[in-house]
Amino acid sequence: MAQQAATPSSSDDEEEEEVACFERDTESFMLRRRRFTFPGLPPVVLNQDFVSVEGTGGAVWRPSIEFSEFVCSEEGRRCLPLAGKSVLEISSGLGLGAIVAWHLGAAPVVATDLGSKDGPMALLARNVSENCGPRAVATPQPSPGRTSRDHSRGGEAGSAPEGGSAEDEGAPPPGRRRPPPPPPPSVQSLRWGDKAQLADALRKFDGFGPDVVLACDVVFDDALLPALLETLAEAACRTTRGGGRPSLCVSHQKRNRRREDSFFAALAKRIGGGGQLRMVHQQNDLSVLMFTYLMVRH
Repeated sequence: MAQQAATPSSSDDEEEEEVACFERDTESFMLRRRRFTFPGLPPVVLNQDFVSVEGTGGAVWRPSIEFSEFVCSEEGRRCLPLAGKSVLEISSGLGLGAIVAWHLGAAPVVATDLGSKDGPMALLARNVSENCGPRAVATPQPSPGRTSRDHSRGGEAGSAPEGGSAEDEGAPPPGRRRPPPPPPPSVQSLRWGDKAQLADALRKFDGFGPDVVLACDVVFDDALLPALLETLAEAACRTTRGGGRPSLCVSHQKRNRRREDSFFAALAKRIGGGGQLRMVHQQNDLSVLMFTYLMVRH
């Protein structure tokens, strides 16, 4: 969530709800580093700078956390298995979604966003490098039935297996070397609606469409929605290496029903071709509805 434009007009109730959503996260936004653990994955530590970085890309927003928890769960592994899949993330922010996808075995992974090289993009590149570098270990088989923890804000803790921790899971048997991790995610600049930049990002997939197009917390500004719609639809209509169409996964924080219902209806219509938009996960957290939408094209 880093693209920005003028804030649209809305009703008083809608404005109050959007302000309330923001205020719930203010304390965690002020932290410079946040540490997350998810079932079966090594800890993910993200650098953030909500004060100095332009736009909204300097902090970790709830939908990225919700997506990460979902794809690491048993339910998520059934609905959206990522091992061996190629992933394009639109508006990666600080990179949590792309990093988690990489740790689950996705490759190649391309993380995109908009911003100056010394602003949001610098933080994104740094987080990818620190969490997906040579010392990072990909563990494509997460353990089901456990919850995640955001250590920076006292989230719910999942119990580690007796005699070990999340970092120990996925270790090879004694005497056998762990296979090398896939190349770390690429970081690309992408402004919504910019076809040239989108084409540049898609080149990372060798002329095919990605298996999964991911977007976390992108439906937040009326002025940006036409460009966002064009970018998501263009990416989701490419043919994958397997001959199908990408799965489009949008992890979303409910703020403005009018805006969101209109956008998702337009998105389903724009992609068409038998695609089905359905809600596969919902989490009520502090009166904020969290949705993960999955549009699967066969």
